[in-house]
Amino acid sequence: MNDSDDDIYSFATTNNNAAPSSPSLSSPANSFSATGPPPSSNPYMATAHAADSSSLMNRPMTSIGAAGFKDDDINGAGDSGHTRGSAGRVSAASGMAFSSSSRNSGGFGNDALSSFIQAGGASLGGTSFQTRAPPLKKRSEKSPEHMALEMERKINKLIEESATFCAKKDFTNALERAKLADKKERLLVKFRDEKNMKEQQNFDLKFCVHFTLAKMYHANGMHTEALDTYNDIVKNKNFPQSARLRVNMGHIYFEQKRYPQATKMYRMALDPIKPSEHRGIRDAIMKNIGIAFIKMGQYHDAIQNLEQIVDPEHNHDVQAAFNLLLCYYAIDDKQSMRRAFDLLLKVKIPGLDQDDDLDDERNTLANDKLRDFLKDKQRQHYQHILKAAKLVAENIEQDDWEKGYDWIIEQLRSFCLKHEKSNLASEMEMAKSLNYLKHKKFHEAIQALQAFEKKDKKLQARAATNLSYLYLLKSDLKNAEKYATLSVDHDKYNAKALVNLGNCQYLRGEFHAAKDTFSKALSAEPDCIQAIYNIGLVTKTPELSQYQESLQTFQRLHSIIPESVEVIYQIADVYRLLGDNDAAADWYNRLITRVPTDPGVLYNLGQIYSLDKDEAQSLNFYLESYRYYPINMDVITWLGLYFVKHEVYEKALQYFQRACQIQPNNIDWKMMVASCYRRIGSLHQAKKCYEEIHLKHLDNLEAIRYLVQISQELGYAQEEKDYREKMKKVEQKQIRQANRRAESGGGSRPTSSAVDDDDTLSRQVKNFNPISLSGQQAVRAGSGSAELTVETQRNGTPTAATSGAPSPGRNVNDKMIEKDDDELLMGIGDDYLDQLYASNLPV
Repeated sequence: MNDSDDDIYSFATTNNNAAPSSPSLSSPANSFSATGPPPSSNPYMATAHAADSSSLMNRPMTSIGAAGFKDDDINGAGDSGHTRGSAGRVSAASGMAFSSSSRNSGGFGNDALSSFIQAGGASLGGTSFQTRAPPLKKRSEKSPEHMALEMERKINKLIEESATFCAKKDFTNALERAKLADKKERLLVKFRDEKNMKEQQNFDLKFCVHFTLAKMYHANGMHTEALDTYNDIVKNKNFPQSARLRVNMGHIYFEQKRYPQATKMYRMALDPIKPSEHRGIRDAIMKNIGIAFIKMGQYHDAIQNLEQIVDPEHNHDVQAAFNLLLCYYAIDDKQSMRRAFDLLLKVKIPGLDQDDDLDDERNTLANDKLRDFLKDKQRQHYQHILKAAKLVAENIEQDDWEKGYDWIIEQLRSFCLKHEKSNLASEMEMAKSLNYLKHKKFHEAIQALQAFEKKDKKLQARAATNLSYLYLLKSDLKNAEKYATLSVDHDKYNAKALVNLGNCQYLRGEFHAAKDTFSKALSAEPDCIQAIYNIGLVTKTPELSQYQESLQTFQRLHSIIPESVEVIYQIADVYRLLGDNDAAADWYNRLITRVPTDPGVLYNLGQIYSLDKDEAQSLNFYLESYRYYPINMDVITWLGLYFVKHEVYEKALQYFQRACQIQPNNIDWKMMVASCYRRIGSLHQAKKCYEEIHLKHLDNLEAIRYLVQISQELGYAQEEKDYREKMKKVEQKQIRQANRRAESGGGSRPTSSAVDDDDTLSRQVKNFNPISLSGQQAVRAGSGSAELTVETQRNGTPTAATSGAPSPGRNVNDKMIEKDDDELLMGIGDDYLDQLYASNLPV
């Protein structure tokens, strides 16, 4: 029977697809997702179709086709052309309908059909035929069944809209649609209850609505509401599949760092799953339990769960194997670390053969998403292996890290025999050479890096960048420039090598060439912060004095790394060089909030306020600088002379005594100490100091003169007489020396032996000028005249490392911020040295 010829009413198909689940957590995985009720699950739809089917059975047939009918033999069709059914009706053998024209030999012709119709029908095998059948009545659109179906359709549409907004990260609108769907679903339930249609309740739709609402609560960070909704689902006995939603509840507890509750939910989700079924889901839940135990520090419990996932037969989870190794590392189980590393090497990527080369362009199709997916999996696998190798290499052998590296390298060489493109063994050899630097074995590091000269050119270039760094540390500019040039020749767009080459040029005094090289590095890698920083430094040198360009460069770098104290310091220092003390003070104050104990910054602030005649602020910052760094001679001099100027000699005495300890051979500090004692009335102490000076410096006329004066005040007549005689002899000696100098040099001869009435302290106070200290100020390391940064590559990204190589002309009292500043940093061009404290390296 061909239904297309009949006027039969059929319901529109509703779309009951459920909202896709929102992104799951980064650590726990495999959130359970639910789909909406399938169209066949609607009991009302089944009833409607059944009713239509029964009504069709009672309708008279209006078309028939049989292979035995012919145009000229219609009368015999009832006897020979048809096969009768069990009810006496004719069964259509070929499904051909009556036609107004003869189509083939198996159908009625025009004449036969006309005679058949004119006869008003015929009896064929006991079945009567009519020429026309009355049409079926359409179902009323206001019937309760139709209204319920329409409400379901609108609910499904809201669920789809919520899923669409969620996919677009518009979680607010997604939640609104989910709430509206939940509201309409409640109205639907109430409507069916009122119309006595309880047996037609759609529990699949109810599950889909509640699940979508819970997911949207979770996506919007409304954890309490999400948990309440999930609890309503899992407690409903009409949802037998809801137990797995406890995984999602565990994710929420995990995000809240409520790890015991998360573990409980994961275990409750795991219990209904049989060990022999759904192994993938079971392993994923157990991995989540293991991660929760790791977060709680319960490494032994985590190991028990992870070991059930990582087994030799079904070992496909790289992350689980890596986490298992981390747990063994945390409990310092060296033998188990070896075993876990071996299991990590045996992990097989599903869908990828061992010998399959994913980097072979000849086997790559355009837009091959499967191959791209497998390449990402392979890349992640290699990264996990390399991280694990670096982690355990130094710890799998007791007190011998070199043997640990050798064992790891041997294992990776065996691995590389099956995966030739991985180069993991060479990567670990590079890491071993750089680890020599951490242990201050520079000769071994150089030998290890030089061994790469016989290997692949790419590895040669990387080793050359590191060798350039090492030779820069040793001040061997010839070899440093040689290897930097070698690396640049291999890849002229290698920003790391260009930065190192620029530093070589800088140290040779070729500032313009260095600036051009740094600019090339910046062109090759626009976000190379070391190149930007070095451009700012080289333009700040006195030879170029391009302060405005330097300021713009550092401000650009500050927008990239706003928390860098080095960049903030450089901006303040450039403002100081430009003479903008207000802006300089503003940036120094910003800096002091991040490094409040830095003596150089405190000194600079004190100097700026001293130039602005703000002595109160200046004194405060100088005192703070002295407290954190009490050997800065500039700070000591300023504080001592400041208190002398204000006639607070007791405090000035403390600073001059500290200066004597720092520079014991400088007679001026002793003279200032003696003068302070004399001015506060401690004549005996003053006399003792002057006598010490006189014993070491017999021709010091000032000391003898004050010894005469103090002896007279104390009533030591004999000593006064002796010192007067010595004073006359010294005066005569100085006159003779002056005469000889005058005769030899043509100068005027002295006419008097008078001595200057001012002592050393008075002369220092008269000559005291804060501006005169600016040439030898004790600022932070790298105040801008001769310091550079050379970058370190880490995981392909340059990062700052430090070196303690002092620049020419640096004040001995300079102090660094946590030994991390803009001083000369010779860069590591590799990506396997996490931290290099080069301040302990020889230069």
